[in-house]
Amino acid sequence: MRFSLLWSPSNQNIRGLPRPFSEVPKKVRERIKKSGKHISSKVPIPWQSFSGFSLGHALGVIKEHEDAVVTKGLCAYCGLGFASNEEVVIWINYPPVDALKSGERVFSDHFPFHIVCMKEVRLFCPHMKATKDKEFLVGTYSNLIAKSFKYYSGIYF
Repeated sequence: MRFSLLWSPSNQNIRGLPRPFSEVPKKVRERIKKSGKHISSKVPIPWQSFSGFSLGHALGVIKEHEDAVVTKGLCAYCGLGFASNEEVVIWINYPPVDALKSGERVFSDHFPFHIVCMKEVRLFCPHMKATKDKEFLVGTYSNLIAKSFKYYSGIYF
């Protein structure tokens, strides 16, 4: 069941699927709509994020989780790891360094996701809904993690 556990700081460390969800207030949905994007009234919260919707904000990044995605090889959405030969997906529309510094994007956006996790991200994330299939690459974890590290060496590390 997709929306069974309401997200809170006390359950932000839960890993796996389904993800805890957050309700998105109408005021926030309307503000996002004005920017030309759409967000549902309920959204699953990725493991590397926290919900700021109740405060009128969007998602924020849990720094420790973000770091673990990159350094421990975890999926940013569910928080679980990968087998080296597992088929995964990465977003290859790499951002300029300024987009990372401004917080518009985060490093974990461009590291491997489980296929099922990325499908949910693309259903619920207002930005990812607008992405095109050609902006993603599917392959084995061992091959795609190397691409992520190659791109980010010298930026993140």
